[in-house]
Amino acid sequence: MATIIIPPVNPTPPQATATIVQQPTALSLSGNLAKFIISSRFPVLFILRDGNETLLDASYTPNQANRVTIDVQELIESRLSYQISSLDFFRQQNLAKTFTAIINNGQPINFRVIRAGVDNLSDTAENWLRRNFLTWQPSIKKVTYFSQEWLTYYPVSEDARWRMRAHFANGINRLFTLATITSGTARIPGTMNMQYAIIADSLGNQPTHYEVWVETLAGARLSNIQTYVFSEPNSETEQWFFFENSLGGLDTLRTYGNAGLDAEHNHKIANIGGVSSEYAVDTIRTFSQNTGHLNEFERRWLLDFFPAKRKYILRAGRIRPIIITDSDVGYNASGLPSDYNFKYRFADNSSALLNLARNVGAIPENLTIPNCLSPDFFFTPPVI
Repeated sequence: MATIIIPPVNPTPPQATATIVQQPTALSLSGNLAKFIISSRFPVLFILRDGNETLLDASYTPNQANRVTIDVQELIESRLSYQISSLDFFRQQNLAKTFTAIINNGQPINFRVIRAGVDNLSDTAENWLRRNFLTWQPSIKKVTYFSQEWLTYYPVSEDARWRMRAHFANGINRLFTLATITSGTARIPGTMNMQYAIIADSLGNQPTHYEVWVETLAGARLSNIQTYVFSEPNSETEQWFFFENSLGGLDTLRTYGNAGLDAEHNHKIANIGGVSSEYAVDTIRTFSQNTGHLNEFERRWLLDFFPAKRKYILRAGRIRPIIITDSDVGYNASGLPSDYNFKYRFADNSSALLNLARNVGAIPENLTIPNCLSPDFFFTPPVI
């Protein structure tokens, strides 16, 4: 009897028929992350992993042009985060990660992504990160003694070091190395605490201003120069807000405009046996804040504040997360100075609780004791 051989319907392995038209670069900014575009006449199997954890395992059917487009930006950004630490210098282990994509069980595609984005980026992510700190804040920034400041940098590959030049009132300046980046710590973002009080304490003296940059070990400057200038508070009601900017760093906003509070209380009342009582009170405290006067660059920089997904305020010695409930952001190009207004709430559920500093020194210097023998003096009736 003759043997009949039936050829397979699809003798060509799927991976041999899939062509990658576009994929993320080896180092990418999450806000500029390229989509996967695959050319294939057959369904495409796609796997995305973060280390050993599978984030996506799916099959995609090509369109009429035999193309499959896979956008993983939102999924990847959900895996990247900024951390706040009390250390003077610390690594941002979760701000940048290496992901792996596998198409039709082919060779793994590894690409590293940092949580950042630049509008209309005309350069490679590698070149841009090498030359810039992760902030759009003014390059010359005024800070108070205790205002919180952080600065973050992504070391691309080569050994490098953080440098600082402190300037003093007597005209003397001193050069320091703040941290060293080695091959073991390259490609891991680092954050430096630039608070004036910490810098002054480490110097044993109070500088008028200090400049910070990153350079190679041979002394060639890599990053831009960030300068911090000491200043007094702008007002007695100055508030400090922090926000995770669109470049992956943490910026500080000093507001000194008018501030207010609008508290809403929903009283829930029960009547039992003819006696009314409040069994619950829902409290919503909404704070209003004016930024104070902004110069031309500040009003453009703070456009980064309002879309930020995470915002904080320093209140009662703690950094607390907040949410913006309303904002009035606008200016005329020829109108200076300008300002912004916004309303915010605490992000936690403890809006009905208080944490107040004790009113120290509130006793008047001169106290007058009433004359008990005066005919105008009387005692309050006792409570029975």
